[in-house]
Amino acid sequence: LGAAPEAHQPQPSEWWKIPKPSQEQLKCMPSEPKGCGSIKHKLMCLSRVDGRIGYAPHGLNVGGEPCVWCGGGPCTTYSDAVCEPYNWLVNGQGKAFASQNSAPATWLVAKCQDDRNSVFSELGCLRKSEIGCNHITE
Repeated sequence: LGAAPEAHQPQPSEWWKIPKPSQEQLKCMPSEPKGCGSIKHKLMCLSRVDGRIGYAPHGLNVGGEPCVWCGGGPCTTYSDAVCEPYNWLVNGQGKAFASQNSAPATWLVAKCQDDRNSVFSELGCLRKSEIGCNHITE
């Protein structure tokens, strides 16, 4: 008898990938010159794109990519960064880092909100924190 036909190898599913905002949804975003990974605070992460234009570690473009907040914990096994560029985080597993540390369902991607500028200049509605802002996680 002949050899069994080779079974079709399915491509890895990409069901887990969160949608990337369109350029229209990013037009209000200022860039972070040091990159998303330098951001430690949720509101800053969710209001920036990576400013390292032309930088493509491991062949992954990061310049102009929206920042992604990983829920407050390290995004990947590569570093302790809690905010990373979309393309690097979504497509970098196995190339730039071993694995993601948080479930993509917990990620939040920066994008413009209702055509409002994402720069937070009017903060009068906020309350003073007695323990200090650096202890606030949400």
